[in-house]
Amino acid sequence: MTQATPQSPVPSLCHVQPKVVYDFETKTPVYSSCGVPTSSVQIFECPGSGTRFRIPPSPKELTQLHDQGYQKFYGEGTPELAAAHSEKLAERVGFLCQYLKEGRVLDVGCSTGLLMQELTQMGFDPFGCDVSSEACSSTSARFNAEKVCHGNVVDALHAFGKETFDAITLMDVIEHFHDAGAELTAIRDLLKPEGLLFLRTPTLASPFFHIADWSYRLSAGYYKKAVQTIYHAEHIYFFSEKGLRMLLEESGFEVLTVVADPLPWRTFRLAELNHSLPVNTALALVYFLSRALGSGHGIKIMARRKL
Repeated sequence: MTQATPQSPVPSLCHVQPKVVYDFETKTPVYSSCGVPTSSVQIFECPGSGTRFRIPPSPKELTQLHDQGYQKFYGEGTPELAAAHSEKLAERVGFLCQYLKEGRVLDVGCSTGLLMQELTQMGFDPFGCDVSSEACSSTSARFNAEKVCHGNVVDALHAFGKETFDAITLMDVIEHFHDAGAELTAIRDLLKPEGLLFLRTPTLASPFFHIADWSYRLSAGYYKKAVQTIYHAEHIYFFSEKGLRMLLEESGFEVLTVVADPLPWRTFRLAELNHSLPVNTALALVYFLSRALGSGHGIKIMARRKL
């Protein structure tokens, strides 16, 4: 395994030496729900923020990971999958509507444009960008091609211009960024003064992260599959609430609210319950228990661009 160490994504902690949390490689890969294989796991943690991260592959390699079936899961796929996405995205647009009723919204990581469709139905003027050419082709078929940018948020800044949007959405996207600090700065520049950033991401407070961590420790590193599953290769960052707050505030945002965001059951079932019956049963029990306790695998954050 490489011995290189990345810097913390939090600007004020970029000179703090991160610690190694995991550093192993297995002969047999573990596949994420989107079909991306993970054989090696090298994860670092920033002591000051609690954020965990890996050395990112090149932007080109990261794009290739997203094209390895990612759109098959986050697009329509099957009618059941399409219905699950619609349910999930309708709830998220409803959350945005608590803070904004109309305006131009850029969906970063727009995939096949399903969230843009939900935004349209609620009266917003949606735009999208995605690093996947396949995703952008699908979205352009639904919307005016001028509303879709093929590339990352820096490319979107060049395409759409500064202070263009009333809100930007990052639905399970920030964990994929190649450089979270630089891309949040570009997002800030894309927003109008006091524009809103709405993001959703997995959180290290999730019971599933705790289970993976403890299964590795209690087995003295023998059992690795749970760690490979949850720290899968297409995710670069794994945030605690503290670390994400710090990163946002140092990138020019004011955090307005943070709430737990468990996946809807139908989405969780389709994405995660693809193991043996005993494992699926255990995962389902953890899912429902965490929901009962007001927790979940993810968090939603609404933040506002500082003047």
